[in-house]
Amino acid sequence: GIKPSKTIKTTSEETMGRRSGSGLTRCGAAGPSGSGLDRVTLRGDKKRCLSIHIPRGDAASARYLAREIFEYETYAAQGLEVTKGDTVVDVGANIGLFSIWASDLGARVLAFEPQQDAYQALVKNCGGRDVVARRVAIGRDPGEALITSYRGASGWGTLKPSKRSVMGDVAEHAAARPLPSLVELLLPRWARRQVGRLAAMALLSRESTSVCRVATLSAELAELLGEGDRVKLLKIDVERGELDVLRGIHDFSRIDSVVAEVHDDEGGGVAEFVSVLESNGLRPREPSQSKELLGTSLYTIFATRDN
Repeated sequence: GIKPSKTIKTTSEETMGRRSGSGLTRCGAAGPSGSGLDRVTLRGDKKRCLSIHIPRGDAASARYLAREIFEYETYAAQGLEVTKGDTVVDVGANIGLFSIWASDLGARVLAFEPQQDAYQALVKNCGGRDVVARRVAIGRDPGEALITSYRGASGWGTLKPSKRSVMGDVAEHAAARPLPSLVELLLPRWARRQVGRLAAMALLSRESTSVCRVATLSAELAELLGEGDRVKLLKIDVERGELDVLRGIHDFSRIDSVVAEVHDDEGGGVAEFVSVLESNGLRPREPSQSKELLGTSLYTIFATRDN
């Protein structure tokens, strides 16, 4: 099982038992939550509403993540086999929506998120669940690094900022997102791309930087897991830092499967990511894109270990 640690507070905010009530309310509602957070209700799985905490002004980012995980079932569509008692690792946990998804399947979750506001929301959202949350970035080498965050778009927080990459991806996302036929007629794809670029520029102008702790995943797992414990699923979503996460893993043998969002706009990221997985005994499937990400540089890669 997960080992106790002096650096993890054993309180309801940081070491969580099985889930409590979700506080379901009308989907779409939003309001202040205190402590620099807002509270919003999002549509979750099985058409239920999830009442969650988000960084102030982050509703659009949270709704996008909820669509990806619960409506489009991006992870469920990969055929992931997560069952009660499995250990799932969530690198780049953000506000915890993937951790909630894995927890609902009965998994124990280790969640890593370096941004302060997103981490606070993660802790609140996963209260009452079997989730251990740690405020740390996962990378290639231990130490400290400068993280760039964006008010209103916490999902873009990264150790490797690239405005060009973000603007290009948001433009293609705006063009690809399904809309009612009349709206598509009045607002053609080229116009939606331009709207996406302008929206990205506005959000990118709200950037701030701070220093965060960086650890390797191998070091964190050695501290948190018992000898012989396996990781059923490693999820990675770290905005152009995904290769560094892999390079900080010194022993892949305890990891059964990996699912990752990989950027392919900075010099062949997908090919190199796949190569690292293959060289460590994991078999990747063909990279795929959700319908909202067609045309962007973002791909989902799922890999499993051959028995």
